[in-house]
Amino acid sequence: MILTGKLLANDLKALDDFKPFYDSYSIDNNALLPLIDNQSPLDIVVIVGTWCPDCHREIAHFIRIMEALEPADINVTYLGVDRLKQDPENLSQDYQFERIPTFIVTQAGKELGRIVESPTLSLEKDLVKILTI
Repeated sequence: MILTGKLLANDLKALDDFKPFYDSYSIDNNALLPLIDNQSPLDIVVIVGTWCPDCHREIAHFIRIMEALEPADINVTYLGVDRLKQDPENLSQDYQFERIPTFIVTQAGKELGRIVESPTLSLEKDLVKILTI
């Protein structure tokens, strides 16, 4: 199933391809401590293809991480794209990306960094690294 446009985390984690990755992921809570203590609001845009195997894994893990961080001041927007990496409302065109998933972290309107396709260390550690650069 290909979902496009703005998506909700609950809709994604319920998809058959995402659910096993969501259910089995163990969060590195120690790595998340700097994110829990973050005092400035963050915005994260996640470009996702519901047809993409890398997205199934990484987005499911990311959703678990965001749930563990609640009530941290992090606003997440999930944008679903088709196989041509487009969506019907052209929302994804505002972000220059080539591969998915792409996680774009911003603070006060300024891009701090991205995680593209797969994390270098782990999603938790890569997100913290973006905030400490």
